[in-house]
Amino acid sequence: MDSVKPQLPNISNEDRTPLIDVLLELLAWQQKQIDQLEQEILKLKGETTKPKIKPSKMDEVPANNGDGNGDDSDTSKKNKGPKRSKTEHLKINATVDIQPDKIPAGSTFKGYREVVIQDIKFETSTPAIAWLNIKHWMAATFQGSSPRVLTAAILAIT
Repeated sequence: MDSVKPQLPNISNEDRTPLIDVLLELLAWQQKQIDQLEQEILKLKGETTKPKIKPSKMDEVPANNGDGNGDDSDTSKKNKGPKRSKTEHLKINATVDIQPDKIPAGSTFKGYREVVIQDIKFETSTPAIAWLNIKHWMAATFQGSSPRVLTAAILAIT
């Protein structure tokens, strides 16, 4: 049964007749039947069969346009809204600049890393929200050494 399947020659549109179209459809149907029967034989023998893989749905456009009323196959997921910034609506009570303890001479300032910390109790206020600007410095390099970035410790404000 390991014979080579003969290839059909390309038939131009001018040479196609209704009879040729019907015969090509018949050949395709027969090939599908042969494949199904071969799979059934493998299943009866206990050998592995081809897995049935569903076609990808990535190219399909959803019909319900996100209204939530359609029959969606993904009903187990909650329909959440768009993501929003959690710190956007917070009232910032204090902004604190924090620097590393030791900055070697010749280091260059590289910018801030902004961190929002909630529920820190400052001595003069109630539980508040603070905006921390943590300074980053690029340490001066010496011969043969790789550059290091110095960052302030957050514990410096407690």
